[in-house]
Amino acid sequence: MDKATIQMLANLSKLHLTEAEQDQAQAQMTRLLDDFGRLAALDTDDVEASPYPLSTQNRMREDHPGEPLDREDVLQNAPATRAGAFCVPRVIDG
Repeated sequence: MDKATIQMLANLSKLHLTEAEQDQAQAQMTRLLDDFGRLAALDTDDVEASPYPLSTQNRMREDHPGEPLDREDVLQNAPATRAGAFCVPRVIDG
């Protein structure tokens, strides 16, 4: 990545970089783009697409219901209540 591109990116980002910071950014961006180039060169034809880098599995636990909370204690911290329930702003017209 050349110095002109670094200056253009800094201007677009509204960054005021010193000469030393521009040199550092240029070296870091060049290294980053090189890394992306190496990743793009990898053969991934036999790799199944996945949104996760590691295999995941849900870890379910048993549901053990407990005693219900006291309504008055719960509503005590509410900013507004009506008829024993929380009052919240309307978000859907109707």
